[in-house]
Amino acid sequence: MASIVFSITYIPMTFLAIKMFRDFKVSSIFYIATILAIFGSWIRDVAELNNNFYWVLTGFVLISLSYPFFLSSIT
Repeated sequence: MASIVFSITYIPMTFLAIKMFRDFKVSSIFYIATILAIFGSWIRDVAELNNNFYWVLTGFVLISLSYPFFLSSIT
C-alpha cells in the first residue's frame, strides 16, 4: 500500500510541479518540497513507534507529494 501511494500521487502532482516551476523560483520550490518530505518522514518515524499503519501511510503520502518536484526539476 505504501509503494502504491507514490504511483497514485505522482501524476497529479507533476502537473502542479510544472505550474510551480513556471511561476516561482526554483530555490523556493525545493525548499517547500524538502520541508514536506522531512515532515512526512517525521510522521512516519513517530508512527512506527506506535505501530499505527495509518499514520505511517500518511507520512508516505506527504513524502510522495514532494517527489514530483524533485524529479520534474531535471526536465
